[in-house]
Amino acid sequence: KEGYEIKYDSWIGKSKRLSIEIGEKTKKENKEFIASGICRCDNTRYYVQGDDNTAWIFRKADLLKYFIKNYPMPIIEDKPPTIQKFYLSVEIADKLAIRKITL
Repeated sequence: KEGYEIKYDSWIGKSKRLSIEIGEKTKKENKEFIASGICRCDNTRYYVQGDDNTAWIFRKADLLKYFIKNYPMPIIEDKPPTIQKFYLSVEIADKLAIRKITL
């Protein structure tokens, strides 16, 4: 209800990239992904993603514009494959974020 989506991403420190969700399957048996994360139509205005040390605050619209303009390859690698995402490097995240918080 507050317009924020918050994601914990434990792999940022090791991979130097954020995993931005764009689709999901509510059941692994579903054939198609449905819009989720930055692609879901809801009241989310801000997308916050980080780990134990750093968090980035994005305007959801900015991440969506980046995705549409650059169309990074959607990744489906979870087992079972229920999440669709793309990777955003820490360097690009630093540029797109409206604020970066480091502990």
